[in-house]
Amino acid sequence: LIDENNNSHRKLPSFRFPESAVNALGRIVRYVDFRKQPLGNLVWDDKVDAASARQLIHGILSKERSTDKVITLDKNSAVNFLNYFEIKTTTDLHSHLDIVKVKIKPDPLFGPLLDIKVSDYDTILRITPITDRDLEETLQQIRCNKEGGLSQTIGKLSQMIEEIPWLWELDANVVLEKKPLVISDVIIKIKTGKVERPIY
Repeated sequence: LIDENNNSHRKLPSFRFPESAVNALGRIVRYVDFRKQPLGNLVWDDKVDAASARQLIHGILSKERSTDKVITLDKNSAVNFLNYFEIKTTTDLHSHLDIVKVKIKPDPLFGPLLDIKVSDYDTILRITPITDRDLEETLQQIRCNKEGGLSQTIGKLSQMIEEIPWLWELDANVVLEKKPLVISDVIIKIKTGKVERPIY
């Protein structure tokens, strides 16, 4: 395409099929709508004891000399770590039928990500820190009550990523109740040299 005003060439995207062009335009419209939304408020809980959680991690890391090692917390340390963020664990599986798998996993481009697995096929990824709008949108996608424990747990995990720079990975089954509650077989991994995060 030639611009007659300055006689320069402009490149336009080309698509092999019209459906691809319609799909691209649809994504543009959704992105414009997203940009029009207010930013939202950061999900943050001043009641959590992040200082004690960091002290726990410092105690574990002080025994390691390697600066690039991933350590899996033992069960007691993992439970205590979650308690500092006001997330309780349970061993009573029979009375909790509705659970959602939530993970924190490292990503080379975005740093730690929240991974919420609703079913065998549906997974929602979130970059932290999350806002109340992010949280509301996530809960709508999985058709979950925003007053429930999953909502609180997601918010606390987002804060955990920001407060604990050594957090490498977390794998937990979250109980859908009105309080932050996870199944006790949670897996938490930390990295000795802190997790590298991209700078934009």
